[in-house]
Amino acid sequence: MEKVENKLYKFNNLISKISDLEKFYIDTVSFIPTNKEIEYLILISNSANRELKVLQDKSLNKSDDEKKTIRDSINNTLLSKIKVLIPITFNLNDTILVKTGLNPDTTKIELQNNYLYIINDRDIPFEKTSNGPNGVLVNTNSNLYGMNRINLFHKSIKSTKKLLKKYLSSRNKNINNIFELFVGKLNTYSGNDIDMLNVIKMFNIILLNVQSGKKLYDCGISVVSFCQTWMKKDYIGLPQFSVPSPHFQTRFYVNNIKKLIKCELAEQMLLSYIKVIQRFTLNMQPDYGIGGTGQSFINLDKLNQMMK
Repeated sequence: MEKVENKLYKFNNLISKISDLEKFYIDTVSFIPTNKEIEYLILISNSANRELKVLQDKSLNKSDDEKKTIRDSINNTLLSKIKVLIPITFNLNDTILVKTGLNPDTTKIELQNNYLYIINDRDIPFEKTSNGPNGVLVNTNSNLYGMNRINLFHKSIKSTKKLLKKYLSSRNKNINNIFELFVGKLNTYSGNDIDMLNVIKMFNIILLNVQSGKKLYDCGISVVSFCQTWMKKDYIGLPQFSVPSPHFQTRFYVNNIKKLIKCELAEQMLLSYIKVIQRFTLNMQPDYGIGGTGQSFINLDKLNQMMK
């Protein structure tokens, strides 16, 4: 077996490239709102809740066709950037993500029974614009997390911190299972791009290491979670999310290539990983990054640190 020191010398040119690339990706698509911006987001969430309540009252005792007409007639809504993803019932427990999370046939990871689950994204991670699995709140009407909860930011700083802290702590406790879900989704890739296939092999090798008793950290893999809200960096006021129920994207990334190399990965896998993440970074820019309309995701891990 080749010594780790020799591998590090051999891969020296890759170390800074991968580390810089991961940081560049996270920094180009995500940000942390200031305290004042958080306070303003709470105000917007309260306005969105008032809008939702008006629509719920308006659609009471109406037929499905009448409800759909009400939904389709909405203009300049705070509820979603894609109007058709607002349930015609105006009950947020009927969003597509909540229904998917509650579907008994959905492969998912339980974070908090009847409240929080992790489900795979529709698309293959890294192929186009998917970061990876989604954390979903499947009960948007509860005493625990609030009534008519549209987004992470909801009603008060206390309510926002409560869901944020619970989601991240539950994610961390279940990280190995979430990683296995992520790799399982990668394995459904049906294309023939050699770099993508190499990256899938790379993550499968890491998964084997984890299943043999190692931690993800031991293989140099970390995780960051994102959400969207009513702002992009330096612009606040309109919904950047499509589905009006709380959900969080999960991005696994390399944070220590020295540890990664110890998990017996081939050089070609690392070279392919660079190409795939470079391409993925470019794909994300038009809609979500500084290369397009601006950073669109809140970095939840950094937000949690700030709000402590």
